Amino acid sequence: MAPILDPSRRPRPTRRLARLAAAALLALSAVTAPVYAQMINVSALVTGTQQTPGLIWVGQPTLDCGAACQYVIASDVGMVSGYDSTPGPFTAHTWPPVYGANLNGIGSVDQSLAVPAPPGSSVQDGGSMGVMRRTAVDFSILPLLNQPRRMMVQTWKGGSGAATVSITIRVTPTTSKSHYLEFRVPELARSSQVAYYVGGPSGYEPISKLPIQMQARSMVDVVVDGMPVWSGTSHQLRPKRWSAPYITYLNLQWGPSLDDSTVKMFLGNLTAGVPRTVSLVFRTDLRASSDSCYTDTEYGTSYQRCDNRREAMSLPAVAVSSGGGPYQFITYKPDVRLYTY
Repeated sequence: MAPILDPSRRPRPTRRLARLAAAALLALSAVTAPVYAQMINVSALVTGTQQTPGLIWVGQPTLDCGAACQYVIASDVGMVSGYDSTPGPFTAHTWPPVYGANLNGIGSVDQSLAVPAPPGSSVQDGGSMGVMRRTAVDFSILPLLNQPRRMMVQTWKGGSGAATVSITIRVTPTTSKSHYLEFRVPELARSSQVAYYVGGPSGYEPISKLPIQMQARSMVDVVVDGMPVWSGTSHQLRPKRWSAPYITYLNLQWGPSLDDSTVKMFLGNLTAGVPRTVSLVFRTDLRASSDSCYTDTEYGTSYQRCDNRREAMSLPAVAVSSGGGPYQFITYKPDVRLYTY
């Protein structure tokens, strides 16, 4: 005998249609969600009107702005030996910078100050950072091993320095179309070695002293036509008249972290023939003041250790291949794009 099915348990057509519609909607969400998950809509700040990005399918190719974009890059540094003095005069890689059709590598530039000699025959020990008073923008366009792409300020005992890099894109759309900006955020690298010696009652204890005062700052700003649309800043401070127990430094973070992440922005539907200027500004500066350097003898060598600090950010880059056939060349340029779909 065939089993009798309960009619109430049979799936109704309306239920089947609802399930199919839900499955289709879920599939569509799976296609589009990853694209929008990390996209920041700044169209209201750029165009004055809140706009919605169009539908973007996974794998849909992007179109670089090409001849509609012009680029200009500036980099400069400055440093002085005193804490209260403003760094300068600044040294620029190229001044005045001029717009060009291609996005080139960042120009390297640096300033170095003399480091006071240690007493007697002592050797200065700066640990893994080395001993220097230097501010620099280092950017190698060639794919060589261990070539730095960073901006940094380093002090020894004291000093004040700053480094700045700006990457500007001027776009004049040929047709009214949605535009997007994508860039990789510089990664903060903050290092320090306080003045210390090995001694104490046992003769093997590290005795250290913090600086009198210090302040370090690294920041990234994105500005469109003079309007800030994205900003991330990290501070480390030690005020002169501050002695909070168990807290060595004040660490403050404003906005997103400087962590080598990728940021995607929807700038809006830009009007044809109307130029827009997009600028990425990277800044790092450091001030430190210390009144002590310590000297001790270890294994027959006398070492001098002063307060040694470095404030640095990476300069994210992407490899680009040019040429053709057997004559292909690989160079590096800043990891930033302005594009459409």
